Amino acid sequence: MRNAAAIVNMGCMDDKFCPALFIPKVIDWGIEDPKDKPIMKVREIRDEIEKRVLEIIDATRDNKISI
Repeated sequence: MRNAAAIVNMGCMDDKFCPALFIPKVIDWGIEDPKDKPIMKVREIRDEIEKRVLEIIDATRDNKISI
């Protein structure tokens, strides 16, 4: 993790357990936890993650972020 160009955190940021708190270059998506959610909400969360991953892929292709 220390040598990564960027770290994507999906929203834990627990001040006792989340290693992303101690690493620079963290992108925090603040994704809602799907635990105990209805299947339709889980699908919405899944689709949001997919959208954001594709955005990162496009950004690396356009050299907006380096990996």
